[in-house]
Amino acid sequence: MAYTDIKIDGDVVEPDEWNAFVTEMKTRLGPVFNVKSDNASPDGGTTTTGGITAATDDLVVASASTFAIGQGIVINGAKLDVTDTGNTEDTDNDFTSTGGLADGERYARKFTATNSGAIGGLANIRLKKTGAPAGTTSFMIFSDSSGPSAQIGGDSDTITNTNLNASGAEEAPVWSTDWPVLATGVDYWAIIKTTGYTYTDGVTEVIWETDANGAAGLNECYKWDSDAGTPWTTMGANVGANITVHYNLQTTITALTGTAVTLAANATVTVTSALVSHDEVVAIQAAHTSATVNGGYVWFPNGAYNVSSDITTNPDSPLWFSPGATLVINSGVIVTAGDTFPSTHVVFSGSGTMVAVEQAITAVGDTITPNAKTVVLNPDADYVMTSTPTISDGSLHQEIHLTVADGEVNIITIQDQDTLAGSNVHLLASTRVIAANTMLPLQFNGIDWVEVGASGGMTTLNGGVTIGAGTKHDGYIIADAAEVQTTDATPTTLATLALLDENTYYVEALICAVKSDGTDRASYKIACTAYRTAAGAATLQGGVTIIHASESNAALDATFTVSGNNLLATITGIAAETWEWTNTLISINGSN
Repeated sequence: MAYTDIKIDGDVVEPDEWNAFVTEMKTRLGPVFNVKSDNASPDGGTTTTGGITAATDDLVVASASTFAIGQGIVINGAKLDVTDTGNTEDTDNDFTSTGGLADGERYARKFTATNSGAIGGLANIRLKKTGAPAGTTSFMIFSDSSGPSAQIGGDSDTITNTNLNASGAEEAPVWSTDWPVLATGVDYWAIIKTTGYTYTDGVTEVIWETDANGAAGLNECYKWDSDAGTPWTTMGANVGANITVHYNLQTTITALTGTAVTLAANATVTVTSALVSHDEVVAIQAAHTSATVNGGYVWFPNGAYNVSSDITTNPDSPLWFSPGATLVINSGVIVTAGDTFPSTHVVFSGSGTMVAVEQAITAVGDTITPNAKTVVLNPDADYVMTSTPTISDGSLHQEIHLTVADGEVNIITIQDQDTLAGSNVHLLASTRVIAANTMLPLQFNGIDWVEVGASGGMTTLNGGVTIGAGTKHDGYIIADAAEVQTTDATPTTLATLALLDENTYYVEALICAVKSDGTDRASYKIACTAYRTAAGAATLQGGVTIIHASESNAALDATFTVSGNNLLATITGIAAETWEWTNTLISINGSN
């Protein structure tokens, strides 16, 4: 771009100064590798007028104008299949209830995945109807733990019950989005569910057909009967049943000719009227590989980038997002990001999970590597670091945030340069404790790491703030907000505060709870005094003070408990009900 007046802090920067700055930035950043941004429909995809044939790499579409060479693409159900592990049942199964898994009867089929990846649909599913049953039917995929355990991905697209064949017919439920992601050799369950359906025996029925109806070898089931208290029992004798799972073909576009979109990989299943979604996993991996080999950054221009399978990036090759660039992470997918440079907008969306690359800390002499904007530590015990330097040198003005992996109960204590000579860390106190609910911001001044903030001022934490700091205390700390879901009446940890030895704490917890259907709710403000002394465990001084408690159901509870070196905000839900809990901890401490 042409040079015009450029001002920094009000001063005009001359052209030669600006060019020197640009050269320096290019040297510092290294090469930039773009991820293709032509991804107009990342979530729902579009159905083509043609399709793809097994053993070919040409997808036939109405028009190739919405596609681009190098673009990531997914064709639902165009790759591989699997068979079940042998399930049992020789009679048709009337689906007699509707609602959640704990309500009435449920039927499921178990199978073992023969490939890894996202799936787009099922086959060899025979359904039929009696009368005109209302509502819809869909399928879910669950992991296995001596029976269905937890759902993977979202529900399949719905099948309208009135459209089912009265004599029975093959149905092929598909997933347009939130694809379940399977792993080779692992057992899974396909579970049927309905919505808006009322069962009347012999009048309105949705029936999962089996071989007794003439379809030999198809669709034997396991049964859940919560009313009888017999979850997931086998039924009848096995006759070699089969279920087919179609994986998605995930690849990139290599050429465009008329109505043919040429792909980098062949289909192994013929799919007509193929459901096509843009997917950037392959393109992201290619850009990241180049950045890792050559040094540099992976650049995401404005757009939405669908991620349908797990990705792990190297901290030395950060992901850089332009304004408006977003990763849409599918359900069940994990993106492990070594480092990111987001703008002032949300860069991760979808129902999947984003986690950070972690550094293992296994001894007090380990040195922390500042290789990411957020450096996530994973200690296998509590450590007071004695390494000199404790943190390796960074680049001038580099900023990092130290934290401990989410859910980790162990803590790391960083010592100030005046406390541990050679630590190369200048803190606003003699030590700083880093736990899963805190974040320590530091900046490298060319010689040492300096805590960001000023004495008596405010320092940002992970979702909260510290106000002030002194020689005998860590300040007034508003810890990060915690979120927990309960489905039973078991006391559950909502938030954890790691206590320093020879310190006394005053702690308040602000807690809100709401039932998943919005019919019940509660809120609490509770307080306590807790301490540690002589390297002992965390101890409550006296009891827990209830400042405020408002409940629509008295069976709920919120309190403080202790475990090891930690103070726990502990909540209790209600059996067979789903509750969402949120919490903010407020604390101040003083040392001897």
